[in-house]
Amino acid sequence: MLNEIAYKIDELQTRTEMLHSFEGSLHISLFHQDDFAISDFEWAFTLLEALTFELAESLKNLTNEAFDGMRKGGDNNATS
Repeated sequence: MLNEIAYKIDELQTRTEMLHSFEGSLHISLFHQDDFAISDFEWAFTLLEALTFELAESLKNLTNEAFDGMRKGGDNNATS
């Protein structure tokens, strides 16, 4: 169980880093340019919202899964 959780955390970490890069690109695009209207980026913000929600839900589910496993005694090393 611990190995499975570790791989899920690694995947979420990678996706979080990609999302952070995307957010930085949006910030630069919006606040350091004068060629495009902010409304041109509406779908990018919709995607950012969806990805952020998805990551938050995944982390919540993973946290619940880890604590459920600990309560069931699935991994004695979880608290050390």
